Amino acid sequence: MNKRDKIAQKTIIDTLNNADSDKKALVFYGDAHGKKESVLLNKSSAQAEWKMLGSYLNDSYRDQFKTFDIFQFNTNKYRTVIYNSEKDCVVTPETLESFLLDGANKEYDYYCLTPIGIYGVPNVYVPEEINLRYLLSFENQKGSRLSGMSVWSKKSQLLLTIYYLKYYFGDEFKYDFTCSDEQLSISIINLQKKKITTLPYDLSKLEKYIEVLYSYGWLENYLLNPANDNRIKYIMNNMVKAKEINPRDIWPQYWISYFSTEKAMYSGRKKEYRKALSEWKELLKNDLVYASPVLKLVYKKMAFCEQQLGNYEGQHFYSEKEKSVSSLLDFDYKEYVYFGY
Repeated sequence: MNKRDKIAQKTIIDTLNNADSDKKALVFYGDAHGKKESVLLNKSSAQAEWKMLGSYLNDSYRDQFKTFDIFQFNTNKYRTVIYNSEKDCVVTPETLESFLLDGANKEYDYYCLTPIGIYGVPNVYVPEEINLRYLLSFENQKGSRLSGMSVWSKKSQLLLTIYYLKYYFGDEFKYDFTCSDEQLSISIINLQKKKITTLPYDLSKLEKYIEVLYSYGWLENYLLNPANDNRIKYIMNNMVKAKEINPRDIWPQYWISYFSTEKAMYSGRKKEYRKALSEWKELLKNDLVYASPVLKLVYKKMAFCEQQLGNYEGQHFYSEKEKSVSSLLDFDYKEYVYFGY
């Protein structure tokens, strides 16, 4: 995160320093990245201190820099917030701040409330020319194939880049994870010769899609703390809605398949395993899955379902499929779960 914030602050400060003196900037960044003071994350870490974007900007601009934290807050029996519309944003008075912070230190200059959650659209779903060109350039970045796996590692980003290149360019991008590594470079070089322009998109539709795909935070909540509870049903209902909005993307069907398997594991019933297996087979009908970072896991899950059903021939078939997938996908899925974007 230090590297990420350091790069971002340089871009922002350089842009402002080269702008007219009367210009102001509105920087929209994720929550804790806006804090003005560095924090100690782990004393034993090589980078124990996290100096976030807000800290850099505060060092440079002092009184000219203000931070806002935006979060959803509905009226309850203790407090009434008057909103003019569902898209309204209310800056809290100090009396309400003390209630919200519950004794914690004030970390932002202003706290802003909204009646509904605000969900940003990841740039990979916004097919502006600049984003598409970035996807095409990523494979050339040093170490992108060799780095370890983490949410921010170059290899992780490369794997998702491959998926979204397939998502946008289809058969023009002649690569999936059954191809050789050499074919990846060849396919990207050929695609770079194509004239790249912004593709049509509907931002309002994308906002709703991400909202239900993220399941209002419950997807991440479950993956970090799995248990047999109502979250599974809730997430699956949201994935059905997400699939209706965007049937081309694999992630809604992927998570329907994933959580169908979770249900089967909790119940132990063969009926549930058959249902899960049928959902995975439905996923395989989408050609994008073969260029996705979860292809190896898909085959692993299918082999597991076949094993639970006593179909060892089917188990062997999918286990062999798993082995045929590119070594780029050789990482521990138990340690690293793709959230879909």
